[in-house]
Amino acid sequence: MFKPLGLFSDIQCPEKLACHRNPCPFSHKDPIVTQARPSPSPVRSPTARERVVQRKASPIPAPVIAKVIPAKRRSDSPTGGSGEPPRKLKAVATPSPASTSPIAWPQRPVPVPVPVPVSGSTTGPPVLAINAAHSKIPMKDRQTMVSRLWDEFNRLYAAIRPDPGPELARDHALKQEAEAYDKTNKLTYRNAVITTLAGLKKRAVPTSVSHPSVGTDSQVSAKQREQQSITALVVTASDLEAAVLTKEDLVKWEYIVKAPDGQGGERIADEGLVRTCERCRTEFVVKGEGFDTTECRFHWARPRMQKVPGGKREKFYACCQSNDASEGCQLGAHVFRETSAEELHARHAFSITLPFTGVKEKMLDVVALDCEMIYTTQGMSCARVTVVDGRGDEVLDELVRLDEGVKPLDYNTRFSGIKSLEAAVLDLEGVRAALSHFIGPGTIIIGHALENDLKTMRMLHYHVVDTAVLFPHHAGAPIRHALRELVKVHLGQLIQTAGAEGHSSLEDAIGALNLVKFWVKRDREKKAAGISTGTGAGAGNAKAVDGTKEEVKKAENGSPVS
Repeated sequence: MFKPLGLFSDIQCPEKLACHRNPCPFSHKDPIVTQARPSPSPVRSPTARERVVQRKASPIPAPVIAKVIPAKRRSDSPTGGSGEPPRKLKAVATPSPASTSPIAWPQRPVPVPVPVPVSGSTTGPPVLAINAAHSKIPMKDRQTMVSRLWDEFNRLYAAIRPDPGPELARDHALKQEAEAYDKTNKLTYRNAVITTLAGLKKRAVPTSVSHPSVGTDSQVSAKQREQQSITALVVTASDLEAAVLTKEDLVKWEYIVKAPDGQGGERIADEGLVRTCERCRTEFVVKGEGFDTTECRFHWARPRMQKVPGGKREKFYACCQSNDASEGCQLGAHVFRETSAEELHARHAFSITLPFTGVKEKMLDVVALDCEMIYTTQGMSCARVTVVDGRGDEVLDELVRLDEGVKPLDYNTRFSGIKSLEAAVLDLEGVRAALSHFIGPGTIIIGHALENDLKTMRMLHYHVVDTAVLFPHHAGAPIRHALRELVKVHLGQLIQTAGAEGHSSLEDAIGALNLVKFWVKRDREKKAAGISTGTGAGAGNAKAVDGTKEEVKKAENGSPVS
């Protein structure tokens, strides 16, 4: 008999319990009843409007992790030996239970170039963040030197006002280290930085960012070379033709171009008369001696506009930072001054520059002049006259003896630098006569706000270069920059730093001359580059000098100027 194959053993017998076959080829086991699992309902994709609402109302869902199953790979590696990607990949995403949004595949971020940072802190030394593999000097050594440089720059700049903050010292420390790194090798780097540190310890302490000692070694050296080139420059009359003030400019800037009528000098002093104090605006009786030197309370500096909370601007005195309505911060004597040509002429007569009386070879075609003034019973009187030539060499520096019958009220030392006139030998006429050995009516006189100096010397002079006009204020006449500001900005030098000890007319005369040298140097460079020069009081005006030739000829002949 054949062996049964059992082909029908999984099929229920159609006769079930009534079956009489033995054996039966069909199955007589009880069937197992299972509950069918309901098929998942299809998920509806949200509309475009619903997706926008979901993005605005819900936080960004957690990133979806997708399983990537390679299809029909030839090897266990997803990529071939050539490095090419598989030809076909099937992505099976497992949706996040917290969201039914469609799967958003994250894109590979595009690398953004980032500059090399130095430090995230602004309170300590800068930290170099340079790839050590690209540095010829070990980074540990470089960082040590940067920190030491920062210490020195931070100490050096401590007195700068207004405070530039820590960034200036940090910036210069980084640049100085970079200078040393570029110029040295592994063997000489450390010694180069140590030499720089020693030099920083010897630098003059700056009080402003324009001070010559502010900067890296190369920056300071560049400043010094620029100053030396300016100082070495010799200014000639031909260099200044475009800078000489015209007669119209002289009038505009309140120069006296014509002597008032009368002989002049008939009212030498006002002793015993009532005048108004220039400082506190109080009326007082002028006394030559025995007056109270503490009866006037005043501010020695002028008020300046400053911003206050709320966006408004108010006046504050630079001497004590008090507002315009405050009492004075200094005590002194009552003083007065006069400014009109008639009043000045009545004190001491005006006259044209004396004709040249010296040896022809010694006559100067360019000089710089500055005066110092003090308060007297005559008003404001000339107390010191300084003249330097076109090279900057001193020609004359004399204290001026007061006119007979004139007595000092206040030496104005904070500005004049004068404490006594006991050493004065020449009076004003004697000083002007001494000047005639070096200059004449045709000499170009350089100065800053020179109309004040010529007024106090009672000089009528028509060849003038005024640095207040050559470097004009943006607000226009009569507003002008202070000499110390122009020297600081254009030359990087500091003058008038003695405080209560006062100014020096020699320093101011050289400062004005060097400003003109700076202008001449720049003018020459522009001409060499083919650039039209239009800077200066008479730039582009050929009549700047010619307009005063007639007055010069009359002065040389001793004739009055009309």
